[in-house]
Amino acid sequence: MQPPLDDRRTADARPECTPPIFVAVLEYDIVDRMALERAIAHAPDMHLCWAVGTREQARQRLAEMMGALDAGELDVLLVGLPLPDGSTLDVIAECRARFPFTATMVSTDLEDAPSVLRAIEQGAMGYLLKSLSAADALDEIRSLHAGGSALHPAVARALLGREALSMGTSLQEAGLPTEIAHSAREAQLLQSVAQGHTLEAVAHDMDVTLLVARAMVRRIYAKLQVGVRVQAMQAAFARGG
Repeated sequence: MQPPLDDRRTADARPECTPPIFVAVLEYDIVDRMALERAIAHAPDMHLCWAVGTREQARQRLAEMMGALDAGELDVLLVGLPLPDGSTLDVIAECRARFPFTATMVSTDLEDAPSVLRAIEQGAMGYLLKSLSAADALDEIRSLHAGGSALHPAVARALLGREALSMGTSLQEAGLPTEIAHSAREAQLLQSVAQGHTLEAVAHDMDVTLLVARAMVRRIYAKLQVGVRVQAMQAAFARGG
């Protein structure tokens, strides 16, 4: 006996389908939020989990997802900067603590690159320029989900100015094996982008694909999050995990 037609369609389609990217949005500006909602909802490879406008609403949604029996998935959390009801940093930190495999990115106009850097230090793995078209914004979400990150000259300059990126004694003190000092290739990438070259041009000059260059950027961002990782380890030990 064959299964019902709807079940057969589902079974036939499954091998050809890839899991959607589950996305949540925290954006105070209602115009920007609605634009993101529409773009994500119409993307065939994405699923919009929720979209809210305040920090407390986002924290509540994260707690609800964590507490639900069928908590589901959250692949990407998009956080708009700034928020009128407080800092976004605790939302990013809470998301990282509750959903360690979720990639968080901030949405910004980059007038305040240090704020973007603070978000990255707290756990964000990328950012989305609010001036991007809907199609380009979706491409940035896909790139982040695939393991890559964008790099703007203002952020590159801010990264080059971070004393924490020169040497990472805190890593050795924490007993973690990863080296925080930039490799020569990462330093070359940072310096070139800081001078105004696009990441695409830098990838060409370095004879690597854009995907590889984006992955290098993401590794650089991860090096800024040593303190966050150490705090997470300490919390796990305190819980007996």
